Amino acid sequence: MSTTERRSKEEVFAQIDAGWQNWLEAIADLDNAAMIEAGACGDWSVKDLAFHIAFWDEQGEFDAAYRAEHNGEAPPERDWQAMNEQDHANQQNRPPSDAIAVMSMTHVSLMHTLVKYGNQDLTWAIGDFKDHYDEHAAQVRTWRQSRSNPV
Repeated sequence: MSTTERRSKEEVFAQIDAGWQNWLEAIADLDNAAMIEAGACGDWSVKDLAFHIAFWDEQGEFDAAYRAEHNGEAPPERDWQAMNEQDHANQQNRPPSDAIAVMSMTHVSLMHTLVKYGNQDLTWAIGDFKDHYDEHAAQVRTWRQSRSNPV
């Protein structure tokens, strides 16, 4: 799906929800040992990915506010890699249960923020969120298959 054509807020929300459900299905039923096992995405674990998803959902809240305040203009480019590395380092000593809780709460907060800005063109959010969830869901499924633990 092209995310350059303006989509209704209902379609944007439906697309994001589909990606979110895909992500949740990919990580379903993993125990703590599996959650911390490296390899789901490079040397990252599913726990790392859950914190990563939470971090970028939180960034998305800032992006939505910026776009609303700047007539739909995207926020300035950031050093995504450095941000990922710093957040990853910050989360290393936290348990998998924190990752799931933070990820879930942050997603709810993101959706509330997007609803708040629902009068704006939110088409950008499909690529930023749905596609991001789908990307990591596919990685987790591949990893699970490789360890004989398919979804």
